[in-house]
Amino acid sequence: MGTWHLEAFKMALYIFMPVVAFYGYHQVGFMEENLVKHQRRFTTLESVKTKKMVDEARKIAREVEEEELSRRLKEHEAKDAEA
Repeated sequence: MGTWHLEAFKMALYIFMPVVAFYGYHQVGFMEENLVKHQRRFTTLESVKTKKMVDEARKIAREVEEEELSRRLKEHEAKDAEA
């Protein structure tokens, strides 16, 4: 066991090291080069085509869902008009 000086130092270390690590990790300048390399390594022509296909499928699904909802709304309005 140490004196209170050592305990105060350890407590300061326990408190400030995670803060410093968090700050350093979230600085884009430190990681920007690595992020660009990583993105270039994992972005291929196939992944770009796949992303486009997924986006198109989502767009089509959204359009179909909107058409279905508008059809149901019209049916509901027609029933309310009859009553």
